[in-house]
Amino acid sequence: MTPHGFRAVFSTTAHEHIKEHGFHTAIIESCLAHTDTNKVRSAYNRESKMKYFEEKRELIEWWEKWLAN
Repeated sequence: MTPHGFRAVFSTTAHEHIKEHGFHTAIIESCLAHTDTNKVRSAYNRESKMKYFEEKRELIEWWEKWLAN
Protein backbone atom coordinates (compact mmCIF):
# COMPACT_ATOMS: atom_id res chain seq x y z
CA MET A 1 0.00 0.00 0.00
CA THR A 2 1.26 3.47 -0.85
CA PRO A 3 0.09 6.94 0.25
CA HIS A 4 -1.64 7.29 -3.11
CA GLY A 5 -3.32 3.93 -2.53
CA PHE A 6 -4.74 5.15 0.79
CA ARG A 7 -6.04 8.27 -0.96
CA ALA A 8 -7.69 6.07 -3.59
CA VAL A 9 -9.34 3.94 -0.89
CA PHE A 10 -10.70 7.09 0.78
CA SER A 11 -12.00 8.50 -2.51
CA THR A 12 -13.64 5.25 -3.57
CA THR A 13 -15.21 4.59 -0.19
CA ALA A 14 -16.42 8.15 0.30
CA HIS A 15 -18.00 8.21 -3.16
CA GLU A 16 -19.65 4.83 -2.62
CA HIS A 17 -21.19 6.03 0.67
CA ILE A 18 -22.43 9.50 -0.32
CA LYS A 19 -25.99 8.60 0.72
CA GLU A 20 -24.71 7.57 4.14
CA HIS A 21 -22.56 10.61 4.98
CA GLY A 22 -24.32 13.18 2.76
CA PHE A 23 -21.26 15.04 1.43
CA HIS A 24 -21.03 15.65 -2.30
CA THR A 25 -18.13 15.01 -4.65
CA ALA A 26 -16.72 18.55 -4.41
CA ILE A 27 -16.11 18.09 -0.69
CA ILE A 28 -14.56 14.65 -1.15
CA GLU A 29 -12.23 16.00 -3.84
CA SER A 30 -11.40 19.01 -1.68
CA CYS A 31 -10.30 16.65 1.12
CA LEU A 32 -7.85 15.20 -1.38
CA ALA A 33 -6.68 18.71 -2.41
CA HIS A 34 -7.92 18.14 -5.95
CA THR A 35 -8.65 21.25 -7.99
CA ASP A 36 -11.16 21.95 -10.74
CA THR A 37 -10.17 20.33 -14.04
CA ASN A 38 -11.83 23.15 -16.03
CA LYS A 39 -8.78 25.35 -16.68
CA VAL A 40 -10.74 28.57 -17.24
CA ARG A 41 -12.87 28.15 -14.12
CA SER A 42 -9.79 27.10 -12.14
CA ALA A 43 -7.84 30.18 -13.27
CA TYR A 44 -10.54 32.58 -12.08
CA ASN A 45 -11.80 30.75 -9.02
CA ARG A 46 -8.95 30.77 -6.52
CA GLU A 47 -10.60 28.91 -3.72
CA SER A 48 -9.36 29.27 -0.21
CA LYS A 49 -7.93 26.21 1.50
CA MET A 50 -10.58 26.94 4.13
CA LYS A 51 -13.43 26.33 1.69
CA TYR A 52 -15.63 23.52 2.97
CA PHE A 53 -13.55 23.44 6.17
CA GLU A 54 -16.41 22.36 8.42
CA GLU A 55 -17.78 19.87 5.88
CA LYS A 56 -14.33 18.34 5.37
CA ARG A 57 -13.87 18.00 9.11
CA GLU A 58 -17.21 16.20 9.39
CA LEU A 59 -16.41 13.94 6.43
CA ILE A 60 -13.05 12.98 7.97
CA GLU A 61 -14.85 12.19 11.23
CA TRP A 62 -17.21 9.95 9.25
CA TRP A 63 -14.14 8.29 7.64
CA GLU A 64 -12.59 7.69 11.06
CA LYS A 65 -15.78 5.96 12.27
CA TRP A 66 -16.04 3.95 9.03
CA LEU A 67 -12.46 2.72 9.44
CA ALA A 68 -13.08 1.76 13.07
CA ASN A 69 -15.97 -0.54 12.11
